[in-house]
Amino acid sequence: MSGQLNVERGASPHETYHDVQVVLYDANKERIESFPVGTLSTDPAVAPGKIAVNITTEATPTYVLVESPDFWKTKKGTYSRAYMRSDGRFEPYLIKSQEEKFSAE
Repeated sequence: MSGQLNVERGASPHETYHDVQVVLYDANKERIESFPVGTLSTDPAVAPGKIAVNITTEATPTYVLVESPDFWKTKKGTYSRAYMRSDGRFEPYLIKSQEEKFSAE
């Protein structure tokens, strides 16, 4: 799998997200594997706002999520994009809170 992670640039104050990772889950919502990405920020002086990601795995995940503990600590509405495998394709959906990370169902 290949793609690019982007942090939308909004008005100040800037937001920085540490320990960003791409996490693969199976159909039972059990973590299969995770891939650290690092830090992303809306302030380019702190960290990049986008980064290319290439993942190689033997597992076939049902869910692919972008996660960071900082996503849910921000005061602004932070959304994370996720993907659910359906009919052999990965369909995108948005995660609006940590409790809704499998909300594509």
